[in-house]
Amino acid sequence: MKGKDILKRSLIDPPELTNDFDSLAEVYIWGDYLQKVGISRTNENIINLSHYLTLKLNRNKYKQNWVTLNKLRKDVLLIKQPFL
Repeated sequence: MKGKDILKRSLIDPPELTNDFDSLAEVYIWGDYLQKVGISRTNENIINLSHYLTLKLNRNKYKQNWVTLNKLRKDVLLIKQPFL
């Protein structure tokens, strides 16, 4: 997947991966990682890695208490809460 293809899409995996700066940065990082390890840079692979990261960052929490990019967009002070 080329960067231009990603930028043409208004929503990659709403509501988490959209066309905002944080989402695009995450997409590019995952894309570079996939290229480095020799795995195809498809939207599906990038979305799966994004979901896996969210799952691992929120382990041992009830799903309604998960911290996600979508929640951070709505409440930027949420980032100050510990990820415990």
